[in-house]
Amino acid sequence: MLIYKLIDDSKLDEYGNIMPEFKFSLNYPEFRIRDSKFIGNPEDKFQTMLFLPEGEGRKAEGGLRTKGYFKFSYKLKDGTWYMCDLDGNPVKPAP
Repeated sequence: MLIYKLIDDSKLDEYGNIMPEFKFSLNYPEFRIRDSKFIGNPEDKFQTMLFLPEGEGRKAEGGLRTKGYFKFSYKLKDGTWYMCDLDGNPVKPAP
């Protein structure tokens, strides 16, 4: 499994978790992410978010997302691997 650290260390607390003030305001135009939500297509039935919103029944939060790591799809193009956006379009060369 390939993962990529999307969130800069300056937005992480002393435990390596994303600070609350940054959690729902992340913007990465190259991946079509605005305010921690993927900018979808009009025909999409639901909105995809980087983080789950707070809710009454929520018990805890953890995992690699809270540390700034995310999974991406990858495509090989002209001998170079690229990370893809939500629609599978090559966006950024893979590290």
